[in-house]
Amino acid sequence: MRFNSLQQISQKAKETIVRFPLPLIICLFAATALLWLVDNNEKNEWFKYVIKFLVTCTISLPAFIGLTLFCERYYIKKRTVFALHVMLLLFAFLYFYFLPYEFTEITAARHLLLLLAAHLAVSFAPFLVNAEMQGFWQFNKSLFLRFLTAGLYSFVLFAGLALAILAVDNLFEAAIRDEAYQRLFFIIAVIFNTWFFLSGVPRDFPGLEKENDYPNGLRIFTQFVLLPLVTIYLGILYVYELKILVTMNWPRGWVSYLVIGFSTAGILALLLVWPLRNDDRYKWVKTFTRLFYIALLPLIALLFLSIYIRVKEYGITENRYFIIVLAIWLLGNAIYFLFSRMKNIKVIPMSLFVVALLSGFGPWSAFEVSKSNQRSRLINLLSDQGMFKENRIVPAPIGNAMDKELRMKMGSLFDYLLSTHDIKILQGIMDINLDSLRVKHGKYRLATMVMKSLNLEYEEGWRYDPEKSDKFQFTTETHDGLPLNVDGYQLFFKYEYYGSEREESKKVQLDSTAFFMVDFISDKNVLSIVDADGVASELKMDALVSRIHKEYSITAFNLPETLMMATLQSENMECKLIFRSLYGTLSQKKELKEITSLQVDVLYRKK
Repeated sequence: MRFNSLQQISQKAKETIVRFPLPLIICLFAATALLWLVDNNEKNEWFKYVIKFLVTCTISLPAFIGLTLFCERYYIKKRTVFALHVMLLLFAFLYFYFLPYEFTEITAARHLLLLLAAHLAVSFAPFLVNAEMQGFWQFNKSLFLRFLTAGLYSFVLFAGLALAILAVDNLFEAAIRDEAYQRLFFIIAVIFNTWFFLSGVPRDFPGLEKENDYPNGLRIFTQFVLLPLVTIYLGILYVYELKILVTMNWPRGWVSYLVIGFSTAGILALLLVWPLRNDDRYKWVKTFTRLFYIALLPLIALLFLSIYIRVKEYGITENRYFIIVLAIWLLGNAIYFLFSRMKNIKVIPMSLFVVALLSGFGPWSAFEVSKSNQRSRLINLLSDQGMFKENRIVPAPIGNAMDKELRMKMGSLFDYLLSTHDIKILQGIMDINLDSLRVKHGKYRLATMVMKSLNLEYEEGWRYDPEKSDKFQFTTETHDGLPLNVDGYQLFFKYEYYGSEREESKKVQLDSTAFFMVDFISDKNVLSIVDADGVASELKMDALVSRIHKEYSITAFNLPETLMMATLQSENMECKLIFRSLYGTLSQKKELKEITSLQVDVLYRKK
């Protein structure tokens, strides 16, 4: 093994900084933000901005790497390179600005699609125009191996330094806090790992076309591990398809994921052995490739049949939309590689890049199509029951006898639209204030309360009904970082309990000699405060939970502070308790059984 001198390593590090300045700056800022998070929680007023910044960084990093590679490959003029980087930086700022504070399912899905597109762009950015398939494969092989090497080096470096810190902590009683390990991990995982990875990204793109190096280990893994697994999956799916033809039982919904998983593994395997196709020793590669795509056609038909049945019965949702799009993408790839003479493997990442962007954004996106489809299904169902008149949703007659299945379908539709999408989609055709209901009862109980306002009982469908659960969740209204009024009190602190991970007690120092203790006694469900004179005062949590449950039932968020407030006092002190969260379970009689976690603000005053 050849070891580079420190001078060579230093030179390589400097070259990487010059080559990828913005990606490394992004990593530096991201690592700094992560270090800040180690010492701060979500109650800090800057917390949500830091999270938005980190999310933006995950998109910006691969995007700037891809742009750098593109500009290098096609010798873009410096003035144009600067303009392109400014445009991409502007896009990053706009993405940060418009990214919502509440990371919903739709926001997360859109982000993942954009993240996928950004990483795919890196794979073909230097080969966007040139038809250099060998160079394209060698480039991505180098990226893949560099990624694995960087991960291995980062893991070893972190493990070694973490053990060194642990040794110092134990041998010298240095009292090193656990946060030190978190900081070390973020620095290595974000800065060192990315820096090391980028230092090995190929630069001689034309030279890659002439390179014929193929790792023998990769061939052995693909030929004797991955391809046999693909063949096994193929056999299972064909036997299942034969069973459908014999029994005439329609395919189950999960078969879609199995077909997509098999197809992905097969395409990956074929990409891994692609350079061997012209080697006389591995003639089976061309044969296997053609047979794979031929065998894929009946499975794609099964995939279309499976999703058609689900859509016909339940309509289009985001998941079903993605399955439809992937089925079309698989069919297009199969037809292309069966009948095209060129068989350009760049088609795979480039077409998936386009699919990811189109699926996530625009009126044709998964979210817009699903929302429109499910809204239409709800309106049609309501119309059939006489509950949609003059473009308004009207309540059912009191004492109606709507059957369980209909209520389940209706509840599922309300649940999906109100919890997954913006409530404005239904607010315009309803007389009740949906926003007020959501604030009072939380989004997961919103469908139940809407059904109740329409004189219908919510029937459990694809999501559980909180009314029928034995678990409760209560939180107070948020103040977006506004200060707490502590007039008349001398001390403010927080106490938290998380089941077995709780503190045994919290000791609060009043002055140089006096202190008092706060503790939650789980077997009695009481919060105990022992003052400086040793006098204990206890708050029975069952009374507080019963008071909240009586008005708000099982789950309620953003409750007023007055409802989540209690007072404890002795002869010498008084404490105001403001509970920020209360989680636990109830008995069958709806009495308090257990507190699983709580967060409380304590305001102390000496009498």
